Formats: sequence, C-alpha cells, structure tokens
Amino acid sequence: MIADMILHDNCSLVSLRGALRYQDRAELVAAVDRSLDAGCARVVLDLRHVHFIDSVALGLLALTYRRLESCQREFGLLMPTEQVSKLLMISGIPKIVPIYHSEREAIGCTVP
Repeated sequence: MIADMILHDNCSLVSLRGALRYQDRAELVAAVDRSLDAGCARVVLDLRHVHFIDSVALGLLALTYRRLESCQREFGLLMPTEQVSKLLMISGIPKIVPIYHSEREAIGCTVP
C-alpha cells in the first residue's frame, strides 16, 4: 500500500498505491508516526495512485486529521483519483481534511 515517504523540509509526502483498506491501517499509522518522529509539521497522503478506500480507511483519515490537529500538526490529501474523490465526498472528508491539487501546494511551497 505505501510506496514511499519523501520528506520536504517540514512536510512528509506519503505516496500510496492500490487500495487503502482495513488491513492497511497499521501501515498507515506507522507512516504517520514516522513522519511525526521526523519532526514534520505537515503530513500529506498522495492518493494519485489509489483506486479504492474502504469505510474503515475513510474513518482512519478523519481520525488521523484529528490526531494531528490535536498536536498542532497539519494533515492533507493530495490529488485523489476520480473514484476516490467520490468516496471522499460521500463520506464528508473534504469538509475537514484539506485536499491539495498539486504537490507544490501540498508541501507548502510559496515560490511560483
């Protein structure tokens, strides 16, 4: 599920592939933990190559947002596929979790 994790200054970009399901929860939590241990102020999940998210994983996204918010860190999602975007919209995730439309926006670059 997790393809790689790239650190950009104070941001961690965690690339996911395939499906994000119940059985992937421990791996996702571990990736977020590694990002926090590295001192990242923002953790972004790259969803460009994810074709499905199950209901447990949707709930985990909301919990991860709340967890990071409670320790004054940021959490967001990068460029979900059309199918995943539909699932996110139905679940209401975009109402709480920022969705970034470019990697530059996601990692917080301000230089054009």
